[in-house]
Amino acid sequence: MPEVNLKPPPLHHYLLTYLYVFAAFGTALFCALVLRDVYRLILINLDLHRYTIHANVIFASVAVLGIGCLVYLIYAEHYFRTAPDTRSQLLRFGRFVAYPLLVVGLAHLIHTGIGYYVHQHWDTSRILVGLAEVVIGLGLLFLTARSGLAARVPNY
Repeated sequence: MPEVNLKPPPLHHYLLTYLYVFAAFGTALFCALVLRDVYRLILINLDLHRYTIHANVIFASVAVLGIGCLVYLIYAEHYFRTAPDTRSQLLRFGRFVAYPLLVVGLAHLIHTGIGYYVHQHWDTSRILVGLAEVVIGLGLLFLTARSGLAARVPNY
């Protein structure tokens, strides 16, 4: 019968877990706010009634994005807490933060595209911010995939 290690993880493992959860939730909340703004911009350009737009944005903010952030937070806490060591915890954090950064970058680029379609004007700063977020997200995914440990860490 194999031995089972029943020792609790060290204190720094728990501290890093909740630090990573806090940072991951910050990126998820930022992603939710940017997605809400892009959704509002899409609805405004569809020439809907202003109260219809407001009701749809409130529903999307509270029901969809709020519950989505809560599920993201609960899963992040479990995902980081079950990491076997500190290095794999850092790699999991990189993977977990990369996806919201990619979504935010693409949302900024969509926002710029809609702005160009409506006003025939490019917002250069929003393009640069969107491209930077996409590059950082892809870089995090590349670094965590190339580490070798990312493939060996089981997902619990």
